[in-house]
Amino acid sequence: LLLISNDRPIVTFVTGYSEGDDTSFKNMLNNNNYDVKNINVSSDEIDENTKLLVMFAPTRDYDEFGINKVNSFMEKHASKNVSLLYVANADSATLPNINGLLNKWGVNIGDGKVYSSDKNTYVPMLMGNQSYYSEYYTTSTYANQEYAKDLSDPNIPVALPEGKPIEIKDKNQASALLTVAKGGISTNNEDGLNSGKQDINDIAVASISKKSVKTDNGDATSNLIVITSDMAFGEGVLNSSRLNNEAYFGNLFNKVTEKQNNVIVTSKTAADTQIGANFVQTYTIGTLFTAIIPLAILIFGIVIWARRRHL
Repeated sequence: LLLISNDRPIVTFVTGYSEGDDTSFKNMLNNNNYDVKNINVSSDEIDENTKLLVMFAPTRDYDEFGINKVNSFMEKHASKNVSLLYVANADSATLPNINGLLNKWGVNIGDGKVYSSDKNTYVPMLMGNQSYYSEYYTTSTYANQEYAKDLSDPNIPVALPEGKPIEIKDKNQASALLTVAKGGISTNNEDGLNSGKQDINDIAVASISKKSVKTDNGDATSNLIVITSDMAFGEGVLNSSRLNNEAYFGNLFNKVTEKQNNVIVTSKTAADTQIGANFVQTYTIGTLFTAIIPLAILIFGIVIWARRRHL
């Protein structure tokens, strides 16, 4: 399903730093009538009408040239309510130059990955015909209702698998969008990912920062959105009816790009209509069928046998 409208904000993806797979994300934007463009940072100029500039999952850090190009665009067009989106690559370490850019907006991405200690938030990962659960593959909590209040069902969560921790350095400028309520941060060293766990609650895994400038038409606001896992835009996650990723991010981008038509087109697949369950539900059902029901049948059989024996 494709939404047809004359309102087509330009979304420009910056490339040149070994980016991750953005196919599903671009499909989502195209389906919702965004005008999606790509530029190579070394040879192309950023379209001056861009409303959302995207740094998607680079595996290499930006050099000075790339940082300056992004900074120059955001400063030059601040009066046009432009936004910058940085999506971190889940498999990459923290990138210092990009972090330096984020610091100017009041946020910093820390080392390690965020885990949840609440098994009710675990999201199943399909491996063959089996579901696999991980404390790093978890849903998050809406920390800013401004971008969740228009969702058709705000009770459905957003997943940020293997997200990284965000430190809000300037609360006057930046705030959390999504958090992991109960969990912590696990650092990776020679003993493995789980060796350096540090329990912390309400860890930000997505954030938004704002800068305002005075114009002849009033105040204009530019935004920086940080999402710490590109896995949040994977096909299976975006298309899952058990998750709100596609609807939530669609609503978020509609708002920051000032898109007039806020209808969000989602692309749920037929394969996703199967009944899903979280870790606790799966464990409960498994225990019921493998232990409790067989035990009840055994006890019932013993009772029948005992009664007949005494006839």
